[in-house]
Amino acid sequence: MNPETGVSRDVELVMDTDSIFTWVNKDTLESIGIKPRSITQFKTINGRVVVRGIDLVAIWYETYEDNVEVVIGETRRC
Repeated sequence: MNPETGVSRDVELVMDTDSIFTWVNKDTLESIGIKPRSITQFKTINGRVVVRGIDLVAIWYETYEDNVEVVIGETRRC
């Protein structure tokens, strides 16, 4: 959910307990009005450096709710 507007969307996410950030694709976040508030560099497992935006969103899972920093991931094109 966009904490500023209250706009939300149901999505399925994969849990990675070793990841510091939650990554959500750009199309999903843009559909609820999320835009990057900061830009950060990340080093991928193969050593490549990628630059991605970060913003705060509210995430719910069952009865758990929290505001989480998310990385705005690129949308994969097949």
